[in-house]
Amino acid sequence: MANRFYAHSLKVVVESEKVSKSRDRIQNLVHHYRGFISKSTSSNIKFKIPFASQDHFLVELRNLELVDKTDETIQDITDPFEECVKKLEIDHEFLSRYRKLFEEDKIPKRDRRHLLVKQHRVSLDIQKMEKRKRDMILKTKFSDFTILFVPIKHGEH
Repeated sequence: MANRFYAHSLKVVVESEKVSKSRDRIQNLVHHYRGFISKSTSSNIKFKIPFASQDHFLVELRNLELVDKTDETIQDITDPFEECVKKLEIDHEFLSRYRKLFEEDKIPKRDRRHLLVKQHRVSLDIQKMEKRKRDMILKTKFSDFTILFVPIKHGEH
């Protein structure tokens, strides 16, 4: 059986009296777990944590902050990943054929330009697919977190 590839994302609601202090503690925790922050606003923070550390991170987060709820989404990205790999193989094969045809120099001059354009298009497709493949691999190695801060006020009855 082939390996499956999964992307993990979590949405966490944190209740806090002092959102700025909570944000600072969470940012420090993210850096401690070798994660990186992709977006931070007054009401939320988005970041990535290495997948292998996700459970330990959540335990520490719950020890630091009042976590109201956590929703985890797991997406199987195996099929899109395999399609990407297959397309890359096909594109590399086309590119090598185009290069070989060009090097053999048996093509009429008027068709050489057309062949160069095709070769360039395939090269661009390969670049896009390589980036997509890297992005999918990254998705499997890191968990995406979104923390929503909900301010709570004390003393109101």
